Amino acid sequence: MGMLNIKISLNILEAYKKIVDPSHDYEVINVGELEKDIVKAKRSNCVLSNTKANSLGILMPALTEKRLAEILEIYKGSPTQ
Repeated sequence: MGMLNIKISLNILEAYKKIVDPSHDYEVINVGELEKDIVKAKRSNCVLSNTKANSLGILMPALTEKRLAEILEIYKGSPTQ
């Protein structure tokens, strides 16, 4: 079946900190810093598509602010968190 890629925005980190863990700290780094010190392979800025998932019958709704908050509230209450 192969890999399915999902595009994720940085606002997830902000929402995570607000809803799940206010003490969580993160640092946004630019691509230059990432390629220089952190990873061996250069970053690929691909445009992702959900065409393959749709062709398999997998429907992925848009990740709105409201839906993201709902997901994080569920995660916050889960025993794995």
